[in-house]
Amino acid sequence: MRVAVAYNEPRLGEPDSLDVLEEVFLAEEALLALGHEPVKTPMSFSGGFAELLKKIDRSAPDVVFNLVESVGEKTELHPVAAGLFEAAGYPFTGAGHAALHLTTDKRLSKALLSAKGIPTAKWAAYNPSDPGKSAGLPGLEGLDFPVIVKPACEDASIGITDESVIRNKKALLQSLPRIHKHLGGKKPLLVEQFIDGREFNVSMIEIGGRPRVLPPAEMLFANWPSGKPRIVNYKAKWHPDAFEYVNTVRTFRPENAPIEDIRRICLACWDAFGLTGYARVDMRLDAGNRPFVMEVNANPCIAPFSGFIQAAKFAGYSEKDIVGAMLDAAVRGSRKAASQARDGKTKNAGAIKNKKRKKKKTGKISFREEPVPEDRKRLEEMLSSTGAFYKREIDVAIELLDDRLEKGIKSEYIFLFCEVDGKTAGYVCYGPITMTRGRFDLYWIAVDARMQGRGVGSALLLEAERKMAALGCRHIYVETASKKKYAPTREFYRKNGYCFTALVPEYYAPGDDKLIFMKTLGS
Repeated sequence: MRVAVAYNEPRLGEPDSLDVLEEVFLAEEALLALGHEPVKTPMSFSGGFAELLKKIDRSAPDVVFNLVESVGEKTELHPVAAGLFEAAGYPFTGAGHAALHLTTDKRLSKALLSAKGIPTAKWAAYNPSDPGKSAGLPGLEGLDFPVIVKPACEDASIGITDESVIRNKKALLQSLPRIHKHLGGKKPLLVEQFIDGREFNVSMIEIGGRPRVLPPAEMLFANWPSGKPRIVNYKAKWHPDAFEYVNTVRTFRPENAPIEDIRRICLACWDAFGLTGYARVDMRLDAGNRPFVMEVNANPCIAPFSGFIQAAKFAGYSEKDIVGAMLDAAVRGSRKAASQARDGKTKNAGAIKNKKRKKKKTGKISFREEPVPEDRKRLEEMLSSTGAFYKREIDVAIELLDDRLEKGIKSEYIFLFCEVDGKTAGYVCYGPITMTRGRFDLYWIAVDARMQGRGVGSALLLEAERKMAALGCRHIYVETASKKKYAPTREFYRKNGYCFTALVPEYYAPGDDKLIFMKTLGS
C-alpha cells in the first residue's frame, strides 16, 4: 500500500516536540520492511484544511499513518487531524477524533471515567479565564490532600514539576494563580488528588479487531530522597542529565502487583473511550495496592525509546509487527465503517481515489570517484541551480574540490560524482573526522535541479555510504540549518535513514540553528 506518514513540524529545541521525528523514522523503516511505500506528509495547518486535503490527495495514499501531535503548536487541537481524515474518508492509524478529544482534555477524561465506574482520583478544575465558573474551584471541598496540579490539555508531562504536588489547601490557593500564569495564563488546570504510591504505564495494541494488553511497566523511583514527590515529571522524561531522568527506571517485572485488576481496568478504558489501534493507560496504586487511572492516552508516542515500543518488544513484537498491526487496524476499521454505511444506504463521500502517478524517467546512472578540472564549472552550475546555497557557500564547495584536485588521495576530502547518461547530475563530498574512529562527515551533497525528484540523490547517497563503509565508517554525521528554506534538505536526510541528533542554537545567525543528523551504517 501507499501510506502517507502524516506528522506535525516539531518545535526546534523542544525535546517533547522533536520526538515526533523519531516516530516518523520508525514508521518509515517498518513500512518499507513490510513492503509498503511510505510518503512523508508534514502537516502545516496555516494554509487551511482545504490545502491540507489537496496535499493528501496529491500523495494518493491508501492509508494515512497519523502521527500528528499538535496543530499550530497547540497540543489540545491535534484531534482535528483525525477529524480531517475521517471527513475525507481516508483510513488512518490510531484513534478517531472523538476518542482523541476525550483523552486530550483531562477534565472530560475524568468525568467519563467516573461515569463508567472506572476508579480514578477525585479532581477539580481551575480556569480563571472562564469568569464565574472556577473562581471558587468547584469540587475542592471533596479533595483530600496532597493534590497534584497539571495542565488539563497537555501530555508528555509538560508543566509538571515537583512543585506541582501541593500538601494543603492554603498552599494550593496561593499556588494556583502563579502556576496558571507560568503556564501561559490561558489554559485550564486540573487539580487531582495525589495517589502517593506506585506508578504503572500499561500499553495496549489492537490485534485481530480486539485490544491486547501488553506487559505493564512500573516506574521505579531509585535513590529518591525523602520528601521528594515520586512522580514522572518533565525532567524525568526529557532531560537526560537530570537526577529524575537517571533515577526513574522502567521495569516490566513488577513485584506483587495486581496484574489482573490492571488488565481489567485497561480493557474497560478501551471500551469506554472507544479506542482503536493502540493506546496507553497510566495508573497509580494506593497504599492498599488498588489501581486508580490517572489518564488515558490515545495514540501514545511510538519513538524507539518510548514506553509503548519497549512494552511491545518485551512482549515479543518487533517494530515491524507493531506498525503492521496498526495498519491492519486502520484498514479493518475503514472496512467496518464502509459496511455500516452500505447497510444504512448511505454514500461514502470520502471514497479513496486511486490516482495514477507519473514517474519521470531517470536514465542510466553511473558513478565515478576521481574529480577532473572540468568538474569545477559543472559543480558551480549544479549548486547554483538548486537555489539552496549562498554564493559564499558555493565558493567553499569549489575550494574543497580544488584541495582534492591539488593533493589527490592525500586530501581529507573524498568526492563521488553521479552521472546520468554520461552527464554529471550530482555529487557528494565526505571524509573521516579527525581524531575519531569510524566517524565520517558528509560535507556536501547536491543534485542538479533538473534531475531532482528522480531518485538520483538517494542513489548517490547510498553509493557514498557503501564507499564510506568500505573505509571503516560506522557513523555518518551531516549538518544543516533550521530555517524553513532547508526543510526539504532535512526531509531528504530523514527519508534516507538519518536521525536528528543534536541542535546548536543560533549557530549560523540569530534564529538560525545548526541541526546535526546521524546514520549508523549496518544498523
